[in-house]
Amino acid sequence: MDGFFGQLWEAGSDLFHFHIDFLMQHGLVELRGDSISVNRQVVEEWLNIDRQDQRDLIFRALDKTFPYAEWALWAVHSGKGEWVPEQPLSALYRRWKRGEEWRKRLHENEFVPPRNSERESWSFAPLVRCGMLELGEWGQEKFYRLTPRALAMLEPTEDDGFTAFYLTPSFEIMAPAGLAPQLLFRIGELGELTGCDRANTYRINEINIESALSKGWRRDDILDFLRENSQIGLPENVEQTLRGWMGYQGDVEFHQAVLLSVHNSRIRKLESNPALKPFLLHRFVPGLYAVDPSKMDEITRILNETGFHPSKELKHYPGSPNQVASRDRLLQMVADARATSEDPLARAQAADTQPEDLHCVPGTGKKRSKKGKGSKVPRVSPREARLIANHAITSGANLEILYLGRDGSRVASSVKPQRLAVAPDGNEVMVGRDLKKDELRTYRLTNIERMRAI
Repeated sequence: MDGFFGQLWEAGSDLFHFHIDFLMQHGLVELRGDSISVNRQVVEEWLNIDRQDQRDLIFRALDKTFPYAEWALWAVHSGKGEWVPEQPLSALYRRWKRGEEWRKRLHENEFVPPRNSERESWSFAPLVRCGMLELGEWGQEKFYRLTPRALAMLEPTEDDGFTAFYLTPSFEIMAPAGLAPQLLFRIGELGELTGCDRANTYRINEINIESALSKGWRRDDILDFLRENSQIGLPENVEQTLRGWMGYQGDVEFHQAVLLSVHNSRIRKLESNPALKPFLLHRFVPGLYAVDPSKMDEITRILNETGFHPSKELKHYPGSPNQVASRDRLLQMVADARATSEDPLARAQAADTQPEDLHCVPGTGKKRSKKGKGSKVPRVSPREARLIANHAITSGANLEILYLGRDGSRVASSVKPQRLAVAPDGNEVMVGRDLKKDELRTYRLTNIERMRAI
């Protein structure tokens, strides 16, 4: 594996170790004896979770290599693609880290600074070795800018990549760079990887087809997958050979899962609901689906929120307990990463950093702006925003807030808070009346950057 990935990454890079440690930590691969095996169900769980949750897990893993890694990347990103000198970036990072330490001590009522004679200095080299920052040197000064990998994490594209591959009559699959991860994973179960260049090349053989059948693929599923996702369809000679290899295996199957049934009049509504699609593991017939037993509470909650009325009685069809613990551990890590995500408070700190404050290399064409006095409204965390809103509701006070909109704009408003609630997506919100526009609005607590009672 070291030799293979050495073709992709430079010698001395931490990319290989970062990737393999991440996969093992989150249970996607396991070390069995002297070999590494893929935990297939956990990989499928990873591919089905929200892309933002995937990025939160990656940033959380980066934090173990370099604390507040996401903040550092957003700060460099404020340079708009220009090279950012190390000295001002290090000064901003030091202030941010000390501010977070003071915030933590404030909440813990620890006002005596700890004795520490060590000089505070940091190097952004770990982010360079992990492939997140590019390093440039001019004389004794170092400069940084984001790599395409880091930029794709901070500003992901809307699509999930290409949606088709090429299946040739010679049993070769050409998977272009950028193919959707779900397709790439499934191709790897049907074919043997033979080349990795501008496109990954796989060869379908009888051994891989037998292995796919043992993993739960059905004969018709394999044929339909190749036929629907190949640019040129399924060549006739390939289909005939595959049918000969597979025979009639899979004509009879045993299923062990929780079944979800729905009334005929509600089938279309259920299947068109994007919030429920990830939970439908298999569609037997219209109105009958297999779902994960470990997610019954979450499925029930979403059904109730989307206008369905599930029965309280459960007809028992016990699910397979294999790898449930690994999947639960991954989902717990998703929840922890979501709770410790830097968005939006840390991102707001980076947004306060103007490109000229970082002393970017001349050539950006931007004039230095005069610094104003700044807002007197104090910055708050979601927890502090909740406490201030609760106090204002009970005392009848109004609030002055600075709110981060979906488009990235910041709007200052005076609000009369009415109540706190939980939105259908699980985020805490404050319902209040905008005094200037005289309209009732909903504000996500995580999007409130500044707040005070007036």
